[in-house]
Amino acid sequence: MDASRLSALLVSHICHDLASPASSISMMLEARKDPDMAEQAEDIITKSAAALEHKVTFLRYALGSVGIQDGGADTHEVQKLTSNFLSHHKIETKWTISDTPLSFQQARLLMNMAMIVASTLSRGGTVNVDAKPDGEGVVLKVSGDSTKVRINEALTSALQGNEPDGGWNARNIQPYFTRTIAAEMGGALSFEHTNTSVEISCRTNA
Repeated sequence: MDASRLSALLVSHICHDLASPASSISMMLEARKDPDMAEQAEDIITKSAAALEHKVTFLRYALGSVGIQDGGADTHEVQKLTSNFLSHHKIETKWTISDTPLSFQQARLLMNMAMIVASTLSRGGTVNVDAKPDGEGVVLKVSGDSTKVRINEALTSALQGNEPDGGWNARNIQPYFTRTIAAEMGGALSFEHTNTSVEISCRTNA
């Protein structure tokens, strides 16, 4: 896929993710004018504003320029951004990476892997994020558990670098992007799942 098409689809993905909280704020600003709706509207505005902030800061790192900086990432910031983002999908995040140094590129890949796992947990659940040194590289692993895991053809095709049956769109471009950035670091994604669990892992060289 050429760079211009990939960037256009990623922008569409970001807009799709931000549309819901932004629309909620807009609607509730109008509803707040009704005295009977004011308190409820204020509560929805507060929650939607938090969701919007969490999504913007996470996506700026995972899909934007923050994740391509040189140097080492702040793993505590990565944990906070990812946990806040996934909380709006009814997902609890557990971490075992605090002692593992990560580059910005590795952190970006880990965040994208977490997005993929979260997208399969249709009823919420738990996402476990792990990073361990392996020689001169790092092994990244993200697993998820839920009462129901949803895996579709578009996801598996995108992870293999193949265009899904319905073509590329804002929903299925992110797994392809994840595969691309993994390859840039000399890694290849491994993806396994059952009816109630899913795991994606990658060994990176840089």
